[in-house]
Amino acid sequence: MISVACVVASGSVSAAGSSEQAPDSGLEDRGRISGIVVDSVTGGPVTGAYVGIGDFGDSGGSNYSRHRKEGLFAKTETDKQGRFVLDGVAFREHPLVITHPDFVRSDMKVAVRQGGQEPDVKVSLRPAARIDITVVDSNGSPLEDLWLIRLESLDGRRFIPPGSDRHLSSFASSVWMRWPKPDPVKKVWFSRSTGFSFTELDSGEYSIDVIRFVLAKNYGLVPGFGSAPLDGVGTVYHGGIANLKIKAGQTKQIRIKPAKHETIIKIKMPADPIKRPDIPPFLLISRNVGLLLWNDGKVHGPAHPQMGHLHKNALFCGIVPTEDVFTIKNLPPGSYSVFAGPVWCMSASRMEVFAGKEVTVDVPAIQVTEQSKIFPWTFDRTVKLQARHYIASELCELVSAKTDSNPCLVVDPAIANKKVNLGEREITIWRLLEALYLDEGWKLEEQGQKELVLKTGT
Repeated sequence: MISVACVVASGSVSAAGSSEQAPDSGLEDRGRISGIVVDSVTGGPVTGAYVGIGDFGDSGGSNYSRHRKEGLFAKTETDKQGRFVLDGVAFREHPLVITHPDFVRSDMKVAVRQGGQEPDVKVSLRPAARIDITVVDSNGSPLEDLWLIRLESLDGRRFIPPGSDRHLSSFASSVWMRWPKPDPVKKVWFSRSTGFSFTELDSGEYSIDVIRFVLAKNYGLVPGFGSAPLDGVGTVYHGGIANLKIKAGQTKQIRIKPAKHETIIKIKMPADPIKRPDIPPFLLISRNVGLLLWNDGKVHGPAHPQMGHLHKNALFCGIVPTEDVFTIKNLPPGSYSVFAGPVWCMSASRMEVFAGKEVTVDVPAIQVTEQSKIFPWTFDRTVKLQARHYIASELCELVSAKTDSNPCLVVDPAIANKKVNLGEREITIWRLLEALYLDEGWKLEEQGQKELVLKTGT
């Protein structure tokens, strides 16, 4: 990929890869972005690549029409020569996205200025890695069933799975969870399969997990959620790979055989004092125990950034029947966080799993306090740390500067001068706070509408 800052002005419209634009957008006060997309290995043109600009903040749903009129959203595909043109673009800096099923996604910033000359933007796409996964039995024969297949980038690199909205950064995650898709021919909600292929991958290290699940009896789609309840009786961790290295351009054929952890996990769903028929019980299991950092019992809603962060860290999640106990078998030994209850206000507990053992998890009763006032959408931003000691108040200042004090992070006076050393690295605010929780026991407490307090956990 070549990072390009380009200066373009309004002018004639090329027929190559002409973009979508609003009928009433005037080109006299707008610019355009043009260029070519090529294969970084062969140098040849890439045909049919998606090219688009968009506001990654809130460019989604009904906002698309408005942003298109304002020149903040446009999209097209490259022609046979690999060329593209985006018309009616506002004079400002734009995030430019280029994707193709056979290549690694490219993201860059493009500045569009009035009065400048139009450059010829050249984007080189690197051939992508591909992981083909087949689920097999102990003899190596393919198994057809309902599989949840999870791919995680172990180096923290985030990707947006093909088919998701390319412009919404909320879809970007280091985890790609693949659930079976509906089969309109067979008229079933979930279609059985023997595996799945993960494409458009960059070089890196990945982990793979495969879980078999069954649907609850007499299931139906839950209104407003578009999902069917899962039955714990047949939910089984099939197997996985802890570390798989792959380079861009490679294809690896992976066969996942059944693991033998011989564990049984029984999760007692928490008591829900406010039962709403339109919000079903939900269960989420994650290897990231740091998620327990901020379990405040407040109503968050399914679209809240904190709920999105939980989902991105999930090993397994889904709507469950209203039964008291959900069972999952053969889960690998280790430490887990468990969230259960209505998705708007889940309760949580830590779980330790040992090989060959049965574990019962009592998730605390739901304690609904009030509607959450803080939306930590800025916590996906990164902070650069040096290899030195920081005091707690200094870390809070670093975070608040990155979030533009929305929300503002303050420290409890009791730990304001405590020193920590997390090593030299660039880390998201979420991961930073989770590290402080795991290493020091410091948790977050919501205070006011834009303030979070970092304090010693109780």
